[in-house]
Amino acid sequence: MKRMWSIGVGATLLLLFASGVAFAGVMEVVKSMAGSGQIWAGIGTVILLYVFKKIPNDKIYALVFNFFKRVGIVCTGGLNRYKWSAPFWETHIEAWFIDFLQNTIGAALNGYIEGLRTNNNQNK
Repeated sequence: MKRMWSIGVGATLLLLFASGVAFAGVMEVVKSMAGSGQIWAGIGTVILLYVFKKIPNDKIYALVFNFFKRVGIVCTGGLNRYKWSAPFWETHIEAWFIDFLQNTIGAALNGYIEGLRTNNNQNK
């Protein structure tokens, strides 16, 4: 009886030691993730998504659309204003570049969004 009790105590202590080591290992991973900002990035993303869900979609869309419209205006640099660059810009560069962006990045984003919504029960 005494031997079984000592084996039970030994096994319990071994189990506690192993779980303590495992917990310490988990805590080291958590501390390293918190130190590198991974946990905070995840928490920040959840908060940002929560805030975005409270704002109507059309307001978010209009804000992002107008911002990137201004970015596009800045990127052109007014090249269609000058007599030496306007004909070449309007007939070649602008048309080709916009078609390229629309046919690649625009199509990729639209396809990606449509793919994300394929398993949405509201679309059926």
